[in-house]
Amino acid sequence: MRALAESIDGFIRWRDVNDGLEYWGIVMFQTSEATAQWKQHPDHARIHQMTAGTLYRSFSTRAFASLRENVFDGDDQGS
Repeated sequence: MRALAESIDGFIRWRDVNDGLEYWGIVMFQTSEATAQWKQHPDHARIHQMTAGTLYRSFSTRAFASLRENVFDGDDQGS
């Protein structure tokens, strides 16, 4: 699934965490169009349908609009 997400133009980030008790993941895309492409991709839909209720108990989708971005780059030391 990750390779599929990364192949979509507008992919930003994939992050998943398994702490032994819970598993959660985040897939981020730059635009709503990229998100729709991910959601509607036939392979994603097929795998999602096959694993619903077996691989995960629940999921949610959230969309955010960026109001401001702050970036810290430890490599940029005031040059």
